[in-house]
Amino acid sequence: MKYISLFAAIFFTGITSVFGFGHEGHQAIADIARSRLNPAARAAVIRILGSDDLASVATWLDDVRSAGRNRGNMKGSEEAVAFNHRFPASANWHFVNFPVGSAEYDERSQFASDKDVVHAIDLAIRTLEGAAAGLTPLEALKVLVHCVGDVHQPLHCVSGYYDISNPSSPRLLPPDHFSLSTPTDAGGNALFYSKSQNLHELFDTTLLRRVLTGTGYKKLGEAAVQREAPHHSVTPGDYHRWSALWATEGVRLGTDAYQGLTFNLAETSPGRGGVPRLHRIEITLSAGYEAREAVVIARQIGEAGLRLAELLNSLHWSEP
Repeated sequence: MKYISLFAAIFFTGITSVFGFGHEGHQAIADIARSRLNPAARAAVIRILGSDDLASVATWLDDVRSAGRNRGNMKGSEEAVAFNHRFPASANWHFVNFPVGSAEYDERSQFASDKDVVHAIDLAIRTLEGAAAGLTPLEALKVLVHCVGDVHQPLHCVSGYYDISNPSSPRLLPPDHFSLSTPTDAGGNALFYSKSQNLHELFDTTLLRRVLTGTGYKKLGEAAVQREAPHHSVTPGDYHRWSALWATEGVRLGTDAYQGLTFNLAETSPGRGGVPRLHRIEITLSAGYEAREAVVIARQIGEAGLRLAELLNSLHWSEP
């Protein structure tokens, strides 16, 4: 219920950006992977998708979520309506809200869920390997391509939780000092560094163009890989557990992203059970903050694409 109420709060309080990396970023990640598929993975992708154009389905999961809110280009489509009916909690598949300062993604934690981004990736993998039901292979491929991108956006892995008893001085709480009912910024969506610009949106879209040049997602992907390839190494261990390791990396990068933020003023209203409802916190970014985090995001785009390819190349694809 926490995740459903969280997204309802984001929607109804006017916070607009909840899409990891934006359309162009997700397409760049998918195209990086497409160019690195091995023959077996490419043949499986073509069998399921009809081509190897992974970028064409990279934002499908965002589109069906928007349709569930009566928005976007899939609004009212039979496909979106049917999917959202079968998976009413799929809006939660894009993220996990571990507290800033957490050491790792731990599926035993109260902040993990069987509907979070890690479990969505795992469900897609099991489906494509013929070990799970519910999703079709085409849906599973679309979910996998998108969610591997989402888990590499650091603010899709962490949220700040706050003491806002004094709205003029909101205080970011350390891990283990609160519960799921503690006011949260929903992955930076409630942190505004200007009247209309929030931190999550900065990481989703704005920072990409600070360090990556070129027109279109293909050029964006090429530039990201050039930055990340010298630092890249294959995720260790069983690929069925890679999603949790990527989320742990995201938790740590997300925690780093909160360094250099000053929390100025919280806008609240009375909530249930005496707990104030948080609408927004005005923040100030430190000098050099955007330049520093832009480098992180550029590398994460490249890393996500390379890792998606390695995952697709590792799968034991189910035969038709």
